[in-house]
Amino acid sequence: MILPDSILAALDHLVAGGTPEPIPVEGLEPTCLAVVERINQLIARLRQEEINGRLLLEGDTLPTIISRVEDGRILFANGRAMDLFLIKEEDLGVRRAEDLWMKPDLRPAFVAQVRRDGRVDGYEVEYRRQDGSPFYGLLSSSRIPFHGEDALVSSFLSITERRQAEQALRKSHARLDEVGSLARVGGWDLDLARNTLTWSRVVREIHEVEADYEPRLEAAIAFYAPEAVPVIQAAMQSLITEGCPFDLTLPLVTAKGKPIWVRTIGKTQIENGNIARVGGVFQDITEARATEEKMRQLALAVDQSSASILITDTKGNIEYANPRTFELTGYAAEELLGQNPRILKSGVLGPAFYKELWQTITAGRDWQGEFCNLRKNGERYWEHAHISPLRDPAGEITHFVAVKEDVTAKKKFEAERETLLASLQEALENVKTLRSLLPICAGCKKIRDEAGYWSQLESYFSRHGDISFTHGLCPDCARVYFPKQGMD
Repeated sequence: MILPDSILAALDHLVAGGTPEPIPVEGLEPTCLAVVERINQLIARLRQEEINGRLLLEGDTLPTIISRVEDGRILFANGRAMDLFLIKEEDLGVRRAEDLWMKPDLRPAFVAQVRRDGRVDGYEVEYRRQDGSPFYGLLSSSRIPFHGEDALVSSFLSITERRQAEQALRKSHARLDEVGSLARVGGWDLDLARNTLTWSRVVREIHEVEADYEPRLEAAIAFYAPEAVPVIQAAMQSLITEGCPFDLTLPLVTAKGKPIWVRTIGKTQIENGNIARVGGVFQDITEARATEEKMRQLALAVDQSSASILITDTKGNIEYANPRTFELTGYAAEELLGQNPRILKSGVLGPAFYKELWQTITAGRDWQGEFCNLRKNGERYWEHAHISPLRDPAGEITHFVAVKEDVTAKKKFEAERETLLASLQEALENVKTLRSLLPICAGCKKIRDEAGYWSQLESYFSRHGDISFTHGLCPDCARVYFPKQGMD
């Protein structure tokens, strides 16, 4: 039996894996008719399976592409894939599938894995849309025969939102690490089941260890100063066994031998009613502790100062007064704090004095001067004051600080001194000008002093004035005592 060319062509098409058109039966010999009918039944079944397969692929919720293994050219793409990857009908058989989601240098390894394993699952790929925006997906490919071709059927599951969330989380972690580096704050976590301790990057930086350092709990505790080791050991034991949190400030020595102070906080994580993990915060507080110590010393110096120190707000209300202020004024803290310093005014100084003071300090300048104030018991006292404005980082005046010294005794001494000097000056002037009656003997010319004793004039004036004497003879006395010389 000789088969017609139409039958031979259809058989060749079937052998090649294709689905030919049905063979016409008109004019066939009876011996060929039965064969053609069987072939046409096979063609109809293949066509139906192809239709069912296309319907299945088209109805699939995932973008799906069938491509040749040999060169990657696209043989079929369902509607979702064509929309997602902007595939056109003319791209079929021409465009390569891997070009949509894979860099050229990665394709050989991908194809080699497909040929070796027959499939690839969860291959993460990145695709950029025409506007340049990226989306990400998991590619799963299986090797199948398709119309006589060695082909791959590849489905694409979008994970763009997940990747974007991961990227946002990584950025958030990076920002937290950056902030943590600035504040020297990190985190630690201890998995009790695996007995693994994890340090954040900042915690490793604080300890001055390598970036890949993975400590054991015992090694981590060994970083603390010897006197602090028992404290942190007891705290960790209580945290792990009883769930008691801790917040401790302890000395520590870094891997490079640098002594620092740290604050470590520990809390538990409960799973199924049991303590599964413990972890917390770890912070380098060396600088803050040094600042606190300086502030403590400053506060101690202010509290123990012999000067009276007041701090007021910008309205003049007293917010702080040191102990010397309460001692000097006689007021208790609850009587003075919140009050205006005018409570101490004595009335000796007029309104112009206080107006000039207020204008000076509110203009941002220092003021110095003396106050006459009243104690609680009504007694007057004098203070020498230095008042300065305090500013915030923006330069705005927030408070005024007054440092005052009690000069009452000094003022009294100066007044008494001035009085004494005036009296002495008057007495001296009286002596120098002899403004008084002096009793002098008419015979011997002696003078009587205040006690009633008679003295030579020289002795008297030496005692009562800054007077020096020189001695000589007047002409009359010279002629008496030396007559010959006086006659020559």
